[in-house]
Amino acid sequence: MTWVAYALIAAVATAVCSVIDKLVMSKWMADPAGSYFVFGVIEALSGLIALAVLGFPRLPALPLAVALLTGAAFGASSLCYFRAVKVEEITRVAPIYSLVPLFVALFAAVFLRERLSAWQYLGVLLIAGGAVMLSLKNIRGWRFSRGLWWMLLAGGLISSGVVSSKYLLASADPWTIFAYNKLGTIISFLPLAASGRRALTAAVRRYGRPVLIFTGLSEGLTSITTIFFLYAARTGYITLVNALIGVHPFFLLIFTVLLSVYRPKILREELGGGLVWRKAAAIACLVAGAWLIT
Repeated sequence: MTWVAYALIAAVATAVCSVIDKLVMSKWMADPAGSYFVFGVIEALSGLIALAVLGFPRLPALPLAVALLTGAAFGASSLCYFRAVKVEEITRVAPIYSLVPLFVALFAAVFLRERLSAWQYLGVLLIAGGAVMLSLKNIRGWRFSRGLWWMLLAGGLISSGVVSSKYLLASADPWTIFAYNKLGTIISFLPLAASGRRALTAAVRRYGRPVLIFTGLSEGLTSITTIFFLYAARTGYITLVNALIGVHPFFLLIFTVLLSVYRPKILREELGGGLVWRKAAAIACLVAGAWLIT
C-alpha cells in the first residue's frame, strides 16, 4: 500500500472522528475537559500496550525525548481542538487543520530539507485556501469563526509534531514511534486529569453510557489514524502526506450533509442560503490541491 492510500485512510478516519466529536460536544459534554480525559486515558493505554507487545524497544536519549515531546504536542493540540468544536460548527472548525500543511511545508523545508516542485507547492496552497474559505463566517466581511484561534493554536502544535515524527522515522519503525508518542501524551494530560474526570463523571451521570461509547469510539479512531499517518510518512514527503490528509473536509462535508438531511436529530449543520455551494467550492480547492500533490 502506498503513502497515498495510507494518507487517504487517515483522512476518512479524521472526518469520522470530527463528526463524533461534534455529536458528543453538542449533546452531552458540557466541558471539553471530559472528552480530553477520555482521550488521555486511551492514548496512554494504547502506548503502554504497544510498548508491551513490542517488547519495550529502546531509543537513544534524543529520539526518545523528541518522541515523548511530540506526543505531548499532539495531546495539547487535541485540547485546543475540543474547545474549538464546543463553540463552532464542525465543518468550519475541522477544516482549519488543513492550514497545517503551510506550517509543515515551512518546517520541513527548514529542518528536513524537503524540496517540492512548484506544482506541489501550489497544491498545498490550494488546500490551505479551501480551508480558509470554509472557516469564514462571511466572505464579504472576512469575519473568522469563533473557533479559529483555538484551531490555529492546535495547528501549530500539530505541525511541530508532524515534522518531528518524520525526523523520528529515520531512527525507528512506525509502531515504536506510535508507542512513545502515545506515552508522551501523559505530559499534557496529567495537569488536567482531575478536572477532566469530574467533567466526564458529570456527563455520564446525566446522559449515561452513550457518552462513554461515542467518546471512546472517537479517541480509538484517533489512535488508528496515527498509525496510518506514520506509515504514510515513512515513505512519502511529510509535506505531501500531511497535505493529503488535509482533504478530510471533503469527506466531512459529505457526512455532515447526509446527517443533516436524513438524521437531523443526530447532527444539524447550517446548510441554507447557498452555503453548501460555497463549501463545495472550497472542497473543490482541496481536491484540486490533492490532485496536484499526488
